[in-house]
Amino acid sequence: MNDSDNKLKEKVEANRELIRQEFGFLTTEYGYLEDFNLTEDNIYSQVLYAKNNWRISITTISYDRRLSLRLLSPKEQSGFLDYYFSFLDKNYDRNIKSVSTLDKDIKYKSNFLRTNAQAILVANPLQLNEVLDITINGHNIWIKENNLKQND
Repeated sequence: MNDSDNKLKEKVEANRELIRQEFGFLTTEYGYLEDFNLTEDNIYSQVLYAKNNWRISITTISYDRRLSLRLLSPKEQSGFLDYYFSFLDKNYDRNIKSVSTLDKDIKYKSNFLRTNAQAILVANPLQLNEVLDITINGHNIWIKENNLKQND
């Protein structure tokens, strides 16, 4: 491994630790367990939390400027939680665009999850299915809107 690879690996691990620090309330307050069954990646930092056979994947994206939260069902269906957060708070999209760094994005999304997304925190499978449906519908709308814009 060269020096550049070592620096990248250190950055990935530092980001993982920041995610663990900011989302640690999932384990300490809500009974989630960290799921270490993930593929190592030297580019993106990922942490998985699991409860009741559902998982939350928290991953850095966009060259370490943003954080992606996905809900993963026991049937391996997934949905991006930003769609659910937008459903809960109509100002979410505007507010998240004003976040300028990965550290701030992690803190904002951690706080939003903690204060607004009780259905995810308690991990009731029926409620999580509803959350997943909202995320999938939100993504389908986004795809449709973007395809329409591309065809205009």
